[in-house]
Amino acid sequence: MSIDRQKAIHRRRRVIFNDDGGVLWEPEAVTEQGFLDARLGHIVDTQVDSIWWSFIVGADHLLYDTRVDEIAGKVKPPGMPKADQKSSDTMWNIIKTMMEKGTDPIKFICDWGHGVGREVFASCRMNMIQDSFRPYFASRFKREHPEYCLGERGDGENSDNEHLRLCWSALDWEHEAVRDHRLAIIDDICSRYEVDGMELDFWRWPILYKPTLNREPVEQRHIDMTTDFMRKTHKRMMQIDAERDRPLIIAPRVFDTLEINRRMGLDVETWLEEGLLDILVVGGNFNHFSIPVSDWVDLAHKYDVPVYACLYGRNGLEHDLAVASYYWSCGADGIYTFNLRFPKDFEFIHELGDA
Repeated sequence: MSIDRQKAIHRRRRVIFNDDGGVLWEPEAVTEQGFLDARLGHIVDTQVDSIWWSFIVGADHLLYDTRVDEIAGKVKPPGMPKADQKSSDTMWNIIKTMMEKGTDPIKFICDWGHGVGREVFASCRMNMIQDSFRPYFASRFKREHPEYCLGERGDGENSDNEHLRLCWSALDWEHEAVRDHRLAIIDDICSRYEVDGMELDFWRWPILYKPTLNREPVEQRHIDMTTDFMRKTHKRMMQIDAERDRPLIIAPRVFDTLEINRRMGLDVETWLEEGLLDILVVGGNFNHFSIPVSDWVDLAHKYDVPVYACLYGRNGLEHDLAVASYYWSCGADGIYTFNLRFPKDFEFIHELGDA
C-alpha cells in the first residue's frame, strides 16, 4: 500500500457529516450561495473534517449528471400529485441550472469542500424504499424492471407485518442485474468526479434479500452474492485509484453487530480479512448504546481499518454528547453523523469531535 493511500485512510476525521442530499428540495439552493447557506456552509470552523454527500433520493433518483440512470426530477411520470410535482421541479431546476454552468451537485461539493480543506465522499445508498408509500418516486430502473423488486404494491396491505408493507419496493439483490446496476453507478461517479472516497451505505435502507421481509435470516448464497459484489466493487475502485493521482477510499456503513450483518447478508469479517474496505462505519438509529463499538474496534484495527460510530439525528445536546463520549471511550476513530438537517442541528458539531 502506498504511503499516500495509507495517509488517506488514516487521516483525521473527528466528525464525518453525512448529508442526505435534501438541499435540492430547497428552491433557494438554485444559486451557489443558497446551496451552501442551506447546509454545508455551516460546517466551516467546526470539527467536521469529512463531508459524505448522498447523491440518491426517493427511490434511486440520482442527484448528478448521471450516465447510468435518471437524473432526479427530469422525467415526470403521468399523474404525479401537485406536491410531488413541485418538489420534482425544484430538484430538476437546481441540477439543470448547475449543469448549464458546467457543474452539478457532486462536482460543486467536491470543488467547494476541497477548497475549504475538507475531504469529500460520495454516499451511495444501497437500497431505497420511498416509492412504497410515494408511488411516483419510482426510478426508471424500477419502472422498467418491476420484477427486480422484493414484492409488489399491495403486499402486506392486510398483514400485521409493517416491514413487508414498507419494504416491498426495495430492489432484490438476488438479481445480478441489480448488483451490477449499483456497481455501474459507483463506477460512473468514481471515474468522473474528484471524490476522495465512496460510502456504501447498507444502512439506508436496511434490506437486500427477501427473507428479511419476513424477519428471517438470509441464506449463505445471499451472503456470497453480497461478498461477490464487494469484491467487484473493490477491484473496480482500485483500478480507478491506480489511474488517478490520489487515493480512492472504500467505506461501507454496516449494521450494529456481526450477527445482524450476517443475518441480513453482510459478511463484514470476510470483507476485512480480504481487504475489501478501507474504513468502516457502524450503526444506525435504533439503540446507540447497544452498538458494540469496542468489539468493532478490536476486530477492524487488527486489519488496520479505522472505525467510525454513527450518531443518528438529534436527541438533545446532553444525550448526543453522552453518546459521542461513549463512542470515544470505546476507541472509535471518530463520530459519523446521519440525518442532521438545518443549521439548528449543527450546534453540537463544535464539540462532538473532541473526546
